[in-house]
Amino acid sequence: HLPKFLNMEKSFCGALTKIEKEFLFGEQADLVSSCAIIPLQHLNFSGIIAIGNFKEKHFHKGMGTMFLDYIGDVVARILHDQLSKESQQSIAV
Repeated sequence: HLPKFLNMEKSFCGALTKIEKEFLFGEQADLVSSCAIIPLQHLNFSGIIAIGNFKEKHFHKGMGTMFLDYIGDVVARILHDQLSKESQQSIAV
């Protein structure tokens, strides 16, 4: 289920299937009624941020995602840089 999210270019807002919620939110999956999935992609780094909400209409398909996309871009760049630094430090040791 994760590859579907890793290949996203834009953030997603709305409802997920039960299996997707269980994968992303584990034991709290039944509490999540809507969510935002933010892709993180920068060079060779990729991941996602998943934000769940109790309210069914809190995150919905009609809402804009420009700010979420911006957050994803910034976080991906920071994480890539941090992981690269840690990798270089462990090689030097």
